[in-house]
Amino acid sequence: MKIASSFISKTFKSFVVATFVLTMGYNDHAIAQDGEKLFQQNCASCHKPDKDMTGPALQGARQRWIDNSTEENFYSWVRNSQGVIASGDSYANSLFSKWNKSVMTAQNLTDEQIDAVFVYVEEYTPPVAPTPAGGEVGAVGAEEESSSWFWWIIGGLLVVVIFSVGGIKGQLNNISREQDGLQALPQESIGQSARRWAWENRGMVGVTSFILMIILLVAGMWDLMEIGVYENYKPEQPIAYSHELHAGKLGIDCKYCHSSVTKSKHAGIPSVNVCMNCDRDCKNL
Repeated sequence: MKIASSFISKTFKSFVVATFVLTMGYNDHAIAQDGEKLFQQNCASCHKPDKDMTGPALQGARQRWIDNSTEENFYSWVRNSQGVIASGDSYANSLFSKWNKSVMTAQNLTDEQIDAVFVYVEEYTPPVAPTPAGGEVGAVGAEEESSSWFWWIIGGLLVVVIFSVGGIKGQLNNISREQDGLQALPQESIGQSARRWAWENRGMVGVTSFILMIILLVAGMWDLMEIGVYENYKPEQPIAYSHELHAGKLGIDCKYCHSSVTKSKHAGIPSVNVCMNCDRDCKNL
């Protein structure tokens, strides 16, 4: 009976380890999304992954720095380009001159965050045009639905295994007690079994509950931050300014001028410095 009980215990542990490995692999997708989010917040106003804009295309930028300077200077350039230029780095100065001495905005990013951005940049592929009627419509929605089902399946399997192992273990214990001449213990209901298991493993249950509570609070805060944010909102233009020229023909990202839009419900009005910096670049085209 001890062998059977040990086998069940090992099976349960193996399932937990497999679930953890699957979850970690699935979280790689979330890391890629973090890189995209950082890119949109900090880089998209001046750069595109695959095309020149106000600044150069970023695909291959890390390798170009390694070939012409150092990887350490690559990280330093992202955080404070003017500091690298002042240090006399030849590649930094050549870039500064090539792009009309436009000052790159300093970025408060860690090495890990910069790595995440450039993982997204190197893996970036241009979006595919919408499929005409009769084609595959709603692929993104299907992907989101499949990811949701993934978590439901994992959770359901875990619950089934926990109760199955608990029931089998209880039956084996009763068989063992009968063989030893002892009276079999009464069968517990699912609720009683769950409460007993939670009490016996109260340390693990407490830590898990705390972690889940933190995750739910963070997810709730993110959802609350999206309240009142509307896509494609077009307010009345207060100044005679050609968005068709700058955002359309020149392809300047809206966030280059309206940098507060990623952190506020209002796009804001760009400062004179931003306008003059862009105007100088346009005159050099």
